[in-house]
Amino acid sequence: MVEHIHIIGCGAIGSLLAAKAQLNKYPVVRHIRSEPVTSVRLVDQQIVHLNTLQNCWPASSKGQNLIILPLKSYQVAAAIAQYVEYFPPNSGIVLLHNGMGCYESVANALTPYPVYLATTSVAAFKPSVTHCIHTGDGKTQLGAAGHTKNKAMQQSILSCFQSLLPSVQWQADVHRALWQKLAVNSLINPLTAIHNIANGQLLEPQYTEQLAGLAGEIADVTKAENLYLSKSEVLTTTFDVIRKTANNYSSMQQDVKHKKTTEIDSINGFLLDCAKKHGINCPYHQAVYQGIKAISC
Repeated sequence: MVEHIHIIGCGAIGSLLAAKAQLNKYPVVRHIRSEPVTSVRLVDQQIVHLNTLQNCWPASSKGQNLIILPLKSYQVAAAIAQYVEYFPPNSGIVLLHNGMGCYESVANALTPYPVYLATTSVAAFKPSVTHCIHTGDGKTQLGAAGHTKNKAMQQSILSCFQSLLPSVQWQADVHRALWQKLAVNSLINPLTAIHNIANGQLLEPQYTEQLAGLAGEIADVTKAENLYLSKSEVLTTTFDVIRKTANNYSSMQQDVKHKKTTEIDSINGFLLDCAKKHGINCPYHQAVYQGIKAISC
């Protein structure tokens, strides 16, 4: 079973995981490079005051370690480069971020460890540097990045995640689950950022054509990738998310608003790279990609 949890980064989801780990009495260490979050208000209004250890690695660790990287996609490679030499030998690594393509860039550095990929629709945000608010529950999907023979570690990491987040499901084909999340993000995130609107405003008729066009291009690309996400499936899932998060603002909208780097390259950019590989033209995705590049850092 997991005996120690290391969380790299101090974003909203990382802070929420730290709060949940603390409540479940896991020994947890946060590895951060800026001012830490000190309190987390959970969706049930309970306030957790974080008192975890920070920026320390055990000299030796006999128990099983879980190392979670709940970061922006563009932060993953640098974080791995900075910390991998300190990872204890008996560790499982979980990459938890939006977009795709990051694992491939760090796979060689993580060869000694079993690596798992996760995606979540749990919602949280930081209204200030030191405070985090958990605004909504959602599904979390977890699966192995590649073939792993360590079934005991797989089960213990799944059990640990199920104690930290609601509705955690194991995915034998996590690649498909990541594409499904990518599809939703590639519609909601850039449109809400470009138009500076909340998610629910995408239900207005002026966005219907763009949403349908983006979904149709995803269907074409996933067919070429032998994944077969249909246009109707993408739209149904996306509209379900829009309705459930109507009052929320997407991460990309917030990044653009606060003049931070966006994850457009690992979302719509990743899809465009796949499309180019198969000779597929995606004018709708190209338009929103260029639109975000024009207004972001």
